[in-house]
Amino acid sequence: MADQPSGFGARSGPMADAVSMVATKLQAIADATLTMLEDAAAAPGRLAEAGRLLTDNGAQGSVVAVLGAAAGAIATALVLALGVRRLLRPMRARLRNVAPVTAERTAMVILQAVIVDAIPPSIYLAIGLFLDHLLFGPLGRVFAGTEVFRMVTSAFIINSAIAWYIAIVLQIPIASKRPNLRLIALDTAEARRARTFVRRVVSIALVSWLLAESLFLVWLGDGVPRLILIAAAAVIGFLCLRALHSMHSHFVGFMRFWHILAVASVFALFAIWTLGLVLDAEPPFGRVLATLAILTAMPLLYRMDRFVLARIKRRMIGRVARSRRIYIPKEGEGDAEELRAVEKPL
Repeated sequence: MADQPSGFGARSGPMADAVSMVATKLQAIADATLTMLEDAAAAPGRLAEAGRLLTDNGAQGSVVAVLGAAAGAIATALVLALGVRRLLRPMRARLRNVAPVTAERTAMVILQAVIVDAIPPSIYLAIGLFLDHLLFGPLGRVFAGTEVFRMVTSAFIINSAIAWYIAIVLQIPIASKRPNLRLIALDTAEARRARTFVRRVVSIALVSWLLAESLFLVWLGDGVPRLILIAAAAVIGFLCLRALHSMHSHFVGFMRFWHILAVASVFALFAIWTLGLVLDAEPPFGRVLATLAILTAMPLLYRMDRFVLARIKRRMIGRVARSRRIYIPKEGEGDAEELRAVEKPL
């Protein structure tokens, strides 16, 4: 039996296995990318079939008429949700003027603010799904939508409501209209710019996802949807890096560490998201959302920690040191066995 090669240049061992593993992974990425591009190139030839799936071969009208009816129902739900938001204005004004002084009270007020902010998207979600079933269900008042049409409309409503919720959560540390609940050291103008940035990022993510999922649901393939999501991720990553660079001078102490972690997370999330879209059957939502949740929670926990330490400090300052009474011999009395009382702290 021939001896196995050994020494420098041998193609065995841990290093060779690692190199082989990396090469295999890179080849899989290249093959998946080529397949994605080929599928995207074939998408225009599937447009006619997508129109037939939406309109039941033209039985429900043209594609424009069908999509216009869906847009009208969704717009109605959105207008009603915005009306409810307007009715909640006095409650939001009251939360704006609350100035909590303890960690417990701050957490409770923030929870109340989140609940109040989450009412409009909940109304939008409920009314949107109700109108979708009422108008386009099996017994639809307008027309009985096809299965593909119902999938597109319900996905649009649900995903837009989820994006609304995500925007609310991401704006918790900023609190542009609630300075007493702000968890990041920003003035009013900076907080407003940060709020605009968050809304812009969420809007780009929402539009790209809705477009990609709709194209996928109408059987246009998965090549174009994946390219749309990758391009949107690159734009969002660029906006995040630019915003973090402009905010660098505002972070001190622990928040400087958070800033470094956030910058690294932008590159890591883009890599995870892109590789997940290229290699996996579904986007890696779990890892992305978990990372965003951790990054959002860190300033909140840091602020809570500061409140707790301040409370402990106030208690220590206001506490009177306990003492005990001891007896020592009186001075200048010679050999007299007489004692005097002295207060000594414990």
